[in-house]
This record gives sequence, C-alpha cells and structure tokens, in this order.
Amino acid sequence: MGGPLPSGKVLAEEYKAARNTVASAIRVLREEGLVASEQGRGSYVLARPEEDRDEQGLEGVVKRLGELQGQVEQLSKRVAELEAR
Repeated sequence: MGGPLPSGKVLAEEYKAARNTVASAIRVLREEGLVASEQGRGSYVLARPEEDRDEQGLEGVVKRLGELQGQVEQLSKRVAELEAR
C-alpha cells in the first residue's frame, strides 16, 4: 500500500466540499482500484502497475479527487436546473 489519504474532514475543508461528496469520491476511487479503505485505519493509496498509471501516489489520487469533485458540482447544478423547471 502507498501513503494514507487525509481524513474525509480534511479533504472536505481543503476542497470546500461536503463530507458526503468526499465520501462518494473516495468510494469511486476505491471502485477504480486507486485506494483501499480499512475501518479504523482510513484510506490508503494502492500501488498500481507502472504501465497502468498516469500519475503516481497520493498526488494522482488527490488530482482525481478534485476532478470528481468538479463532476459532482456540475451534476448538482444540472439537477438544480431541472428541479427549477
């Protein structure tokens, strides 16, 4: 395993996102095989084969987390627009 991810609270504060958004993003990263989570220990970056990774380690995961946050924000705006109709 690679390094630990910051806590959900820390990530939410750093990216100005709701904690449930951060939890959803970490779930997606887990499903993509980028991180593993252990109850009581937190989430950790997983090592991936060299040919299968664009970026390495925590920096790559944090970048992907930011991208996912942007996607969630866009979807939230779109849902609000649809609800306003």
